[in-house]
Amino acid sequence: MKTLNKSLILLIIIVIAINLSAFAQTWTENTPIPTKRWCPVSVTIGDNIYVIGGQDDGGVSIGTLEIYYPATDSWETKSSMNEDRWAPMATVVDGKIYVIGGMQGTISGNNYDAVNYVEEYNPVTDIWTIKTPMPTARGWGGCGTISGLDNKIYVIGGFAMTGYLSYDTVEVYTVETDSWSVGLSMPFERDCFMTTQIGDKIYIMGGYAGPTLTGSVLEFNPVLGTYIELEGLPIARAFGAATNNNEMVYVVGGREGNSAAFHEYNPLTNTWGNLIDMPIARDGLTTSIINDTLFAISGAEPYMGGSLFDVNESIDYQTTTSIENNSVDHGCKFFNINPNPAKMKTRISIYIPENVRQASIIVQDIRGIVYKELQILERGDCSFTIEGLSKGINFCSLIINGKKVHTERLIVVD
Repeated sequence: MKTLNKSLILLIIIVIAINLSAFAQTWTENTPIPTKRWCPVSVTIGDNIYVIGGQDDGGVSIGTLEIYYPATDSWETKSSMNEDRWAPMATVVDGKIYVIGGMQGTISGNNYDAVNYVEEYNPVTDIWTIKTPMPTARGWGGCGTISGLDNKIYVIGGFAMTGYLSYDTVEVYTVETDSWSVGLSMPFERDCFMTTQIGDKIYIMGGYAGPTLTGSVLEFNPVLGTYIELEGLPIARAFGAATNNNEMVYVVGGREGNSAAFHEYNPLTNTWGNLIDMPIARDGLTTSIINDTLFAISGAEPYMGGSLFDVNESIDYQTTTSIENNSVDHGCKFFNINPNPAKMKTRISIYIPENVRQASIIVQDIRGIVYKELQILERGDCSFTIEGLSKGINFCSLIINGKKVHTERLIVVD
């Protein structure tokens, strides 16, 4: 009887431990952000998260600053930036926030472009100060900071609507002298990627390399002046968000594949792990870590009309465990989109294996709204023309058996 009781108690303890583990690995819904937005930027100071700028429900750039206090699960609105914008780059130096570049205007009629504004925010005085503009206007880039006698901010890559340019440019802002200089360019042009920094190493992940979505990951060390190619993202994507805990890198959401994806990168082993998906799939979100908790804030519904979310979800990343990667390679390939940039129509060459059940092409605008869909009935090498394209930035995606497997950025001009 004693042996039976001990066995029963042990079984109960195991069951409770499993249940607690499962509970700890769930996402938590917190107080929503007051202003829902797409492509804002966020930084942390102390135990608080500063969410800045973005694009509102009407597709118009905003300069709103809202601070989230995790300890009380509450928000506070502070002074807005002098210049509204979405997709800027931001970092913190000596307790002050620097917001650099971004996109300004409205999606409607493609009436927007990159800006080169630089603003410094003092959290103590709640005052924004205009600084020397960046030499190259751009948004959807990344940045990192190297501290020292001369604190330097490295602004990396990005995109501008004028000329539809994607940049490999790196420009360096020296805080003490309020001046700019030229840094070591990336090996190739890239924008709409995810960026985070651990020590002197800035991680550049995914995004678009020219028109092509990429999953490649670069480690940029400004001190050594080196770029190193690392293990690629489990899912190639853009418009996601990245953060770190000074040891591991975390990437959430994004456009392509699984927009709820949550991945962990270990710089010591150069390996990626798949963690528990966010409850709400989205792109154009922002993320930060406070006291072992990762927060995923705002963003938009990917490929479903671009509706914005005020959601504020969190998870204790230390309790998450890697799960199996169930991605499947269907062997489908984009051969070419030509011309690109295009004038209202273009021709697509593609390969679809015989064993694929369903294949289609969708075309979306920058907010993810699908406005064209074409079923592909042929198999093998296929080539066809898509007409009636909308001016501006578009995304042409291949859908196989209900899942998006590849995307190319398509620029449409007059």
